[in-house]
Amino acid sequence: MWKSSKIDKSIDEYELQRRIDVLQAIGIFSDTKEKVLKEIAISLKPQSTDEGTVLFHKGDERDAMYFIVEGSIIIHDGDYIYRTLCRGEFFGEYALIDPAVRSTSATTVTKSELLLLDQKTFNDIMSNKIEVSREILKILIRRLRDYNVLEANLNQRSIEIKRQKHELEHQHKKLRELNATKDKFFSIVAHDLKNPIGALTSLLELLHSNFDSWEHDQLKSFVQEIYQHSGNIMNLLENLLVWSKSQRDMITIEKEKFSLVEIISTTLDLMMSYCQQKNIIINYLNNSSDDCKVIADKNMILTVVRNLISNAIKYSFPASEIDVAIYQNDSQIVFSVKDNGVGIDKSNINKLFRIDVNYTTTGTANETGTGLGLILCKEFISKNDGDIWVESQSGKGSTFKFWLPIAK
Repeated sequence: MWKSSKIDKSIDEYELQRRIDVLQAIGIFSDTKEKVLKEIAISLKPQSTDEGTVLFHKGDERDAMYFIVEGSIIIHDGDYIYRTLCRGEFFGEYALIDPAVRSTSATTVTKSELLLLDQKTFNDIMSNKIEVSREILKILIRRLRDYNVLEANLNQRSIEIKRQKHELEHQHKKLRELNATKDKFFSIVAHDLKNPIGALTSLLELLHSNFDSWEHDQLKSFVQEIYQHSGNIMNLLENLLVWSKSQRDMITIEKEKFSLVEIISTTLDLMMSYCQQKNIIINYLNNSSDDCKVIADKNMILTVVRNLISNAIKYSFPASEIDVAIYQNDSQIVFSVKDNGVGIDKSNINKLFRIDVNYTTTGTANETGTGLGLILCKEFISKNDGDIWVESQSGKGSTFKFWLPIAK
């Protein structure tokens, strides 16, 4: 590597002008006085290099600033190339004021001619030539400003890339949900809706073909089965229609103040015949104050309560009991329904409330399920600023709970 020496005062006019021309071609010297350029040009030292010459390694002590007269240089760290510099560019300017080591390496790509300004010469200029030193400092400040602008642009670009990445991830998540929604819909239409309708059709065909030959008790049994299948179909269709509207953003949330007690009482009355079929008793405990009301969409919460109580009956063993309760704290009212049924294995609890996981089980009287009801419950409770969860253990029943904000 070239080492510093005394300033050469005997440079000929041609070489001097050539150096001035090189400096003037560099943007940061564009408005520098020619007298100052001449002083800088005289202070520079020439260096000729062959292709593949290492000017300095990463970790070397800084000792000079480089101007490229001819050729090209790569600034790199090992095999990674940060920049390729050509005629009329410069690098290493911080070596004049910063004694730290080089942060990268510099290697010639082609045979090159360079002009160098080393620390010792720079310090001599700073001490003895105020006008020249002031100009060089201005050049360094401009370079620093250029770097600051570049860094700001890079930061802005980085922010934009992060935003685009976040948007792509969001779109990818929405696409997964849409695919899961489509698969769930086809599954319901192909299996969960077809099977009960098929069973209902078979029962009606059996009744129609031999109606006069059946005894009264047999006919009553058929009617009960038809009633149960038609109720399941109706419940599924209601959920399917509501869910379809929700996926198309056709449901408008209309929040109002209402008593959750009224919703529960209405639902329990509707479920009474279903309970009687399985000889199930429902215990209802109201631990809320008489004037306690929630703020939510009433129809959505009615759908949630109906689904949760219906599921509790479906998965409870015959001749068992179900506990329904509500209680309140300062800002929330909590609904709870506890069955004494089959329960849910710990490994399957996280599959509930999810559209992208197809998890269903059969009721204790072979009632079919789709999992759609719980998906609706999760969506509707979330839309009304609440939360829903389950506590369960296989073989020991399940407790489903949700909370909603109390109306102030």
